[in-house]
This record gives sequence, C-alpha cells and structure tokens, in this order.
Amino acid sequence: MKQTLEHALWRIASNPEDYQILCYGLEQCFFYAVYFLSAIVCGLLWGEVPFVLLLYCGLFLLRPYGGGYHADTKAGCFCISTAVLHFAAAGKSFLFLPSPAVFFLCACSLLILWFWGPVENPIHPLKSEERRKYAKKGRLLACTYALLAVAGVFFQGRVLCEAAASALILTAISMAAGKKKYAKGGRSD
Repeated sequence: MKQTLEHALWRIASNPEDYQILCYGLEQCFFYAVYFLSAIVCGLLWGEVPFVLLLYCGLFLLRPYGGGYHADTKAGCFCISTAVLHFAAAGKSFLFLPSPAVFFLCACSLLILWFWGPVENPIHPLKSEERRKYAKKGRLLACTYALLAVAGVFFQGRVLCEAAASALILTAISMAAGKKKYAKGGRSD
C-alpha cells in the first residue's frame, strides 16, 4: 500500500519539492480525519454528538488564529485535542453554568483573544505582517463566536451557544497556557 501511494505521488509530482508538499498534505489530511473520527466517537460516548462536532469545527477554525500552547509532536497534539473534547463534553454533561456566568467567561475569553492573539510559537515566529493578519482573523472569528453564543441564548439554540462559548473559552485557555509555556522558554515543534 505504501509503495503504491509513493509511486502515485511521484507520478503526480514534477520534482522532489512537489513530492514533499504532497506527502505533507496527505499527512495533514490523515491527522484531521483521525481527529474528526475521534470527535465523533467522543460525541457518541458522551451522548453529545452535535455539541462535540460544533465544538470541533469551532476549535478547528479559531485555534490556529489564536495560537497558544502546542504539543511537541503531532501525536501529542492529537492526544491533547482529543482530551479537550472529552473534558468539554464531560463539562457540558455534568456542569451547568447560568447564562450570566457563561457571558462573563465569554467576555473574558474574547478580551484575551483580542489583546493576546496570536500567541506565537518561538520555534516558528510570525513576521509582523503575518501577525497582523492572524490577529485580524482571530478577532473576527472570536467576535463571530461571541455573537453566535448570544444568538444561541436568544433563539433557544442551547447547543450552538454552548459550543461557541466553549470554543472561545478553550482557545483562551490554550492561549494563556502558551503564554506561560513560551515565557519560560518552553519548546514546541
């Protein structure tokens, strides 16, 4: 199977650089597919499939623009991401926060995303132009999620509200963890 795939990639690629790009893209697709399947399994285990899938989409879109903590390996990142989904689903199942508390946490998270974003990985620092673009997209997405959370409350879309609020809060926590890790000179690949 591996040889067949390598042969097909070499037929598509016109040079070694294209081959490396194709290999990287396939590897990324594989990890995203495994992460998506683990999100479905997590949702099934906790009986929260719509919430977990909305949270997965929310984190998938917002997290890259917020930056923050990164594991040192892709496997570590996968494990942490899957654990975050499980903790969020467990929290939704066992913890009930009144709307004012959720709004307060969302507001604090929005402020963290607004002022700290993106938290950079020192191994791959962003250029100033990239930093501005990431910050702008992160702020736009964070405001969109905050509006979705508010709309979910007013239109009785509890799952949407909880997923959007959770994505904001978890991204802000990740940013704070990244700030702490990278301030100490922590390593990340």
